[in-house]
Amino acid sequence: MIAEQRLRWCLADAWGLADPKVQPHHGGMNSATWFVSVGDERWVAKAVAPGSRQSLVAGLTVASHVAAAGVPAGAPVTTMQGETVADVDGIPLALLRWVDGKELSGRRSRLLWWRTKLLIL
Repeated sequence: MIAEQRLRWCLADAWGLADPKVQPHHGGMNSATWFVSVGDERWVAKAVAPGSRQSLVAGLTVASHVAAAGVPAGAPVTTMQGETVADVDGIPLALLRWVDGKELSGRRSRLLWWRTKLLIL
């Protein structure tokens, strides 16, 4: 989806990350994801197909609200221009805050997702 060198360039250009290390995650939900680090700081970069930009932005908005309520939710890190999404050759890319814990998978993650969504509505 996005070549590693191009991803590094975007992380530096849009978010100001100096010499970020990136490692493919291969576990994104409907997306390509990478673990990103600079020193001791960690994030997750998430890219989606161009047609999924609106869904990505909606999910980032929900994560921001959940995080603002005190629940760690992988909220987006805004770019230096104040945006939640940058474009890499037309591909939407977001940088998410790192959340410690077990990753979501399978049936439990779908149930948790729906419970969170219902709570927000």
